[in-house]
Amino acid sequence: GVSLWWKDVSLLGDSTVTCSDWFSDGMIRRVGNGRETAFWFDPWLGSVPLKNSFQRLFQVSEQCLDLVGDMGSWVQGEWNWDFRWKRELSLEEFDLAQDLMQVVTQSPTLGVEDSWVWKYDPSGR
Repeated sequence: GVSLWWKDVSLLGDSTVTCSDWFSDGMIRRVGNGRETAFWFDPWLGSVPLKNSFQRLFQVSEQCLDLVGDMGSWVQGEWNWDFRWKRELSLEEFDLAQDLMQVVTQSPTLGVEDSWVWKYDPSGR
């Protein structure tokens, strides 16, 4: 389902690599209000989506398709994450959830839109 032009562009990476996705590797998601960034699917905390880093938690999440801004709420000026699970977490999953909480220290910012940025340029452009 990809155009021939995009297939050609994606191959512009290192000539020793038969399939390079250099463009996607260079893009990261900068979260503002969290209204356009998928919590599990977009690479907003590093270069890997959270669904890849926390596969077990993704599988038991009731919020698989939620946006960052829908994964919590503002209470008295402070962001509180509100994770919901399909069932009670096992001890191992509970430990993973604690690890996830350590990773998601960034919270949405009121009044700022989400954006895509180019990570190889300090300006993001």
